[in-house]
Amino acid sequence: MMQRLQCNVFMLSYRGYGESDGHPSQHGIIMDSQVSSLILENTFTSILDMAGIMFPFLRWFISGSGSKGPKILNCIVRSPWRTIDIIGKIKRPILFLSGLQDELVPPSHMQMLYSKTVENNWDCRFVEFPNGMHMDTWFSGGHRYWRTIQLFLDQYVPEIKEGNLNFQVDDDKDDDAAG
Repeated sequence: MMQRLQCNVFMLSYRGYGESDGHPSQHGIIMDSQVSSLILENTFTSILDMAGIMFPFLRWFISGSGSKGPKILNCIVRSPWRTIDIIGKIKRPILFLSGLQDELVPPSHMQMLYSKTVENNWDCRFVEFPNGMHMDTWFSGGHRYWRTIQLFLDQYVPEIKEGNLNFQVDDDKDDDAAG
């Protein structure tokens, strides 16, 4: 990614996943979304909606976006991760990358998230990759995938384009420890 996009940090795992510290929570992700821009790829509308997709018989016992059944199992879901309820509140530029062959998260989830976002945020772009699956949209999308991201970053993260990524380091602690 460094060679393709001229940035050395591009993707972060959710809090508590991968090498990220902390614990996964919707509140944590909302805090993490307060950046200059956001890129979402093959994202679900909510955990409850995904439960209904992964286990169709649960649709009668959970309350997801399109569920009409009783809600008796909702109380056991600690983190419903209702992205669909939060996405419309984000006022930052958002790039939606949707792999249309996603075998895990239905592409309709990305379309619903985009529709909810553009109600209040005109700084959004939705790009489909016809052969993209859940874990390989970056690969199957080829040059078009990387070019889409590069154009988005050039437009909304000018520090990358200009090479002005300045990080302030707190040297006071080092000075205190040394002295």
